[in-house]
Amino acid sequence: MDNVIVTEIFARMFMALSAAFRSGRGWGKFYRRQYDRAIPDLEFAWRHESSPVLVGGPLGLAYARVGRDEDALHVLEQLAAAVRADSKEIESDVGLRAAVDGLIMLASLLDKRQRDAEAEQVRVLAKKLGGDRT
Repeated sequence: MDNVIVTEIFARMFMALSAAFRSGRGWGKFYRRQYDRAIPDLEFAWRHESSPVLVGGPLGLAYARVGRDEDALHVLEQLAAAVRADSKEIESDVGLRAAVDGLIMLASLLDKRQRDAEAEQVRVLAKKLGGDRT
């Protein structure tokens, strides 16, 4: 194999491993309520994985918790779109929880902007998805 091809393969593998590590570390900081410290890791993972539920959920929530509402809206609207498209990410307990929490926060942010009809649709989606959890 050509050295360039080997280098490219290892570079892609490293980026994937790095994104997975940073996603996990970001989740850890997020759940310790270190939202501002979680954001850089989750943003890194978001750029490399762009997982709307498993990375976007905690990233959107972290943005909202530090007052970055516009960033939160952007990410959480992508989460809602993934949920509406029946993303496979919501099949796990972790994905389901991230989706429901993200949808609840999205509804709250939409309320703040007086986008009441959209907020109600998101609440219905969260209730449908989360059942008793919402």
